[in-house]
Amino acid sequence: MSRQERIERIAYRYERSRQRRFPRGWAGRDVADVCLVTAKSAVDACVSTWLKNGGELDDKRWDQLSIALEWLDRVVPALAAEKIVVRYFKETRDIGLLVWECDLDI
Repeated sequence: MSRQERIERIAYRYERSRQRRFPRGWAGRDVADVCLVTAKSAVDACVSTWLKNGGELDDKRWDQLSIALEWLDRVVPALAAEKIVVRYFKETRDIGLLVWECDLDI
């Protein structure tokens, strides 16, 4: 698959994820010492910027994405018993990882 095809697939998946509402009752909560709103917002900001820039991020955004993915690596297992909530944050993490991995394949 070409880089452009990957970008298009990530864009599609990202737009679908943006249509989902933040899980009810979870805004303002911390899980595994991570603010859920901050983690979600950080990934979304980086993915959005990456898409707007045609698959490019500056060093600051790569660092932010790295930190947000580390947060979600802690959050997802901690939410295992909350199936709907964990699915929401796993999808956020997966999209962020796709961006990360797309850059590795250059």
